[in-house]
Amino acid sequence: MRWAGSALVTLAVVALIFLSVPAGAVRVSILADKSSVEKGGTISFNVSVELTSPDQYIPIEKLSLNLTGAQNVTWYFHPNGTLISGSGVTITPSGTLGPYGYGEGYGYAYDDGNYYNFSYGYGYGDNNTYLMNYTIVIDTSQLTSGSYTAAAYVYTGKSIKPYFSSPKVSFTVTPPPPPSGGGGGGTITIPPGTFKVYVGIIKPGEIESFNISADGAIYFANLKIKAADWIAGVRIKGKTITKPAEVPPAPGKHVLAYIQVDSRIRENSVEYVDITFRVPKRWLRERDAEPGQVRLFRYSGGRWKELPTEVSGEDAVYVYFTSRSPGFSYFAIAAVEEVAVTKPVTEEKKKPEIVFPPPPAEEKLKPPAEEEAPPEEEVTPEVPEEKETKLVMPKPVVRWVVVLIALVVILAAIAVAADYYYYRKRRR
Repeated sequence: MRWAGSALVTLAVVALIFLSVPAGAVRVSILADKSSVEKGGTISFNVSVELTSPDQYIPIEKLSLNLTGAQNVTWYFHPNGTLISGSGVTITPSGTLGPYGYGEGYGYAYDDGNYYNFSYGYGYGDNNTYLMNYTIVIDTSQLTSGSYTAAAYVYTGKSIKPYFSSPKVSFTVTPPPPPSGGGGGGTITIPPGTFKVYVGIIKPGEIESFNISADGAIYFANLKIKAADWIAGVRIKGKTITKPAEVPPAPGKHVLAYIQVDSRIRENSVEYVDITFRVPKRWLRERDAEPGQVRLFRYSGGRWKELPTEVSGEDAVYVYFTSRSPGFSYFAIAAVEEVAVTKPVTEEKKKPEIVFPPPPAEEKLKPPAEEEAPPEEEVTPEVPEEKETKLVMPKPVVRWVVVLIALVVILAAIAVAADYYYYRKRRR
């Protein structure tokens, strides 16, 4: 019987060692390079994702940076740093998440005192520790002044643990200083300015809207692009300029401004661009011009072409107009002699949407905070709420426990039989 007891103790120790093997931990962290930034400046975040000795794959569908506060904004991006949605941000990745593949092992992960089993599938990691860093730079000209909190999320696409999140960091966007000098009467002017728009991915037939800061530095207020072909990873740069010597004067009695817009987007990749621009009411009054006289002209093929223009709104200072253009080039905002009734810019008949084949069968989960954005406004997703998840014992552990119990029972039976045999033998 002493032999049987020793066997039981040995097996118990082996089982404890087996069960005490640590699960892979997923840690997400975020740091900001400053706590306050003037509107129009940039703020940088360092987001890191660490896979600590996972010894199995960890599924990562995508990542995001969420801002909440004076304005709610979310940028989604792939594990390699490629932007999925949003604008006005640059993402520079470094490091590695480890090998990517199927069936590296069961997807065990540990976070916030909970244990998760993702089962077999595709993911990152092996029996080493990996660290991926992302440097995310945001142009604050697109943000409303005020206080914000920022957090990073890693989405798994699995309901057992939809995402891992970082702690939150706080920062403030302060209003820009008022323009210096001036005063009294005279012609109202807007200082020559520039704008930059980053285009992540626009699929054929899709429409993406990009707001341009209305801080008085540029006349253009919004670009709405409908793609005829794939558009990805390009920048659009615009600036108010003096008319180039090689370009003839724009038509019209009064010219408000010449604007140059450059981009590497091929013109045959764009179905159309709806340009929303603004004209100061005071400028119209001083020239005795009506809003119906305002036009947007585009320079193409060695001549100026008038674009269809309509009034799209107004506020206390500006009248807003929208024109449809086939692409980018030099533009001129001008008031023509006559007041004409302009036809509204209407959406063209929608082309059949391209339908992509469905992804491999897998449980899908709508990521938190991903909502349809209004055409002219920033995406304002909600920050996902943490879900309580129950501790799930991985299937391999359950199987091994059953095997160990069976071995204990068999060894105990052998020990009892051996004692009985030797007992009978001694009595004889």
